[in-house]
Amino acid sequence: MRKVALLVDDSRVSRMMLSSLILAEDSSWHVFEAGNGAEAVSMAEQHQPTLIILDINMPVMDGFEAAALLRPMLPKTTLLF
Repeated sequence: MRKVALLVDDSRVSRMMLSSLILAEDSSWHVFEAGNGAEAVSMAEQHQPTLIILDINMPVMDGFEAAALLRPMLPKTTLLF
């Protein structure tokens, strides 16, 4: 199974830490990063991730708004807040 993660957080440091943790556990993951929910929706459409980790409070579009768009687009993708 293809393992693609999308990390969505307006904090670059938080994204880097999560990415490091995921890759340290299993280096076969492909990890992409987005700084807000709008970027996440666009990137999710392009990369079809199997896991999306969303921050709740972000500029432009928060995690809940992004999840509302992502859930119907990617029904088999796991969303974590």
